[in-house]
Amino acid sequence: MARRPRAKLQRMGTKPSRWRRILKIFTSSVTWRLIGSAAAIGLLVGFWGELLGVLGVGTTLLALAVAILGWFVWQRKFYLLGRFWNRWLGAISFAVALLSLFA
Repeated sequence: MARRPRAKLQRMGTKPSRWRRILKIFTSSVTWRLIGSAAAIGLLVGFWGELLGVLGVGTTLLALAVAILGWFVWQRKFYLLGRFWNRWLGAISFAVALLSLFA
C-alpha cells in the first residue's frame, strides 16, 4: 500500500475555510439558476402593466412561454427543443396568430 504525502494527510483532517464554503455556495449551478429565475420573475412582475398595455390579453401567452423556457432551463432538457423542433415552430406560429387576434 502506497503512503500518502504528509500534506495530503494534514488536509484530510481539516474543514474547508469559511470563505471557501461561501464561495462554493455562490458558484453552484443551483444558485445561479435561482438568481436567473428570480430576475426573470422580477422583470415580468415589474413590467406587467406595460406589457399588458402593449400586448393586451396576449400577455398570458408571453408568460406561458417564459414559464416553459424557464422549466427547460431548470430541468436542463434542451434536447427537447431539437428533437421536437417542428412542434415548436407550429406552437410559435399559433401563438403569433393568437397575438394578432388579441391585438
